[in-house]
Amino acid sequence: MKKVTFLLVIFVFCCTFRVSAGFLVGAFRNTPYPFTYSYEDSWHSCAMDSLTEVGDWETNRLYCKLYVTAQRQAPANIKLMLYESRETNNKAVRLCSLANAAGERKTDTSLTIKLSDGTVLRTSDAWLYDARKDNFKQMTSLGIVQITTNCLSLGKNAGLSSASDYQQHAYAATKLATYNIESITVEGYTFNFEGFRSAATFRGMFERLAEKTGDAELFNYIAPSASTHTDDWENYSSSAPEKSAAAEVSRITTEHNVYGNGAKGMYVTFSFDVSGMKGKTGEAIAYFYFENGTKLKDYNRNYYTTSGNVCASTTYSPRYDESTYTDLRIFIPYNELHLAAGRHDLKAYVAIFDDAGNQIGESDWVSFWWSSTGR
Repeated sequence: MKKVTFLLVIFVFCCTFRVSAGFLVGAFRNTPYPFTYSYEDSWHSCAMDSLTEVGDWETNRLYCKLYVTAQRQAPANIKLMLYESRETNNKAVRLCSLANAAGERKTDTSLTIKLSDGTVLRTSDAWLYDARKDNFKQMTSLGIVQITTNCLSLGKNAGLSSASDYQQHAYAATKLATYNIESITVEGYTFNFEGFRSAATFRGMFERLAEKTGDAELFNYIAPSASTHTDDWENYSSSAPEKSAAAEVSRITTEHNVYGNGAKGMYVTFSFDVSGMKGKTGEAIAYFYFENGTKLKDYNRNYYTTSGNVCASTTYSPRYDESTYTDLRIFIPYNELHLAAGRHDLKAYVAIFDDAGNQIGESDWVSFWWSSTGR
C-alpha cells in the first residue's frame, strides 16, 4: 500500500512539474529580450540591449539585435543588426563589403523576411550599412551589418493593393509583433533564425513606445484579435486616428547679432498655427546642425538635448483652440553653438510639442552661417 501511495505521489509531482514547466516555457517564449527606450530630436526609439544568438551551425554562430524607431505620424523604421562569429564564409562580411562599395550606405537593397506562420514580407527599398564604422571597429575582420527598412515599405509589398498606407503599415507591424522571424534574405544571402523571440520583442517595443508617447496608434500595431491573413486587411482601421493637437509651421528665419541675458547671439524666428492646445502649455525646440547634416554637440549642458546635442527652446500657451503665432522667437548665444574659429555653414529647424511632450509639427530647414570674426 505504501509503495502504491509513494508511486502516486511521484506521478502527481511529475505531472505538476510538467504542467508548470510548460507554463514557464510558454511565458519565456513570450518574454521580450531586454531593450532600452530613448528619445532624441523628435525620434522615439527602442533597441535591444545586446546582440543575441539566434542560430548555430557547426562553428558559425549568428547573432541579431532589433531596433524600432519612429516619429509621430510617420512610418515605424525597423533595424536588424547581424553578426556572424566565423571569419571565413561570413555572409555578414560580404554584405558589409556591398555597403562599403556604395559609400556611407547602400540603398535600394532587397530584403525578404519570412515569419513563423509562413508570411513573407519583402521590400526592395531597404538600407544596408556597415555597422563596424560605429562601435564595432575591433570586429572589422568579422563584419556587423545593419539592415534598415520600415513597416510601410514591407506592407506595400504584401499584396494589399487596395489598402491605404495606414492599413499596409498596420498589417506589417502586426505580423512582426505576432510571429517570430524564421529567416531573412538580404541581396541573395539568407540567414536562418532558430528560437529568436522577435515577435515578443517587437510587441514589447511597440507597447513601450505607445506608452511613452501617449499615442496607442503611433506605430499602428493592432492586437491580432481577428485574422491577419493577407486577404483580410479590412480588419485594420481604414484611417489613422484623429490627433488631439496639431501644428503647422508656415515660416522660419534667423535674426543675428542680438543680445539676450547679456550674451550676443541669434534668434530663430518662426510662425505657426496650432489647434487642440487651448489652456495648455507646449514647447517649441530649435535643433542646430552643420549644413552637411551633422548635429552640433553640446559641451557644457546649458543649451542641450538629453543626448548631448545643441538645442534651444521656448514655450507657448494658446488662449484659443485654433491659434496663430507670428514671429515667435527662440534665442541662443553664439558661444553655445560650440564652434571652432573660422566660418561655418549651419542650418536649424523647429519642432513643436504639445503639453505631453509629443511632437505635433515641425518646420522646414533654415540655413545660415556664423564666423568667429563676425557676421
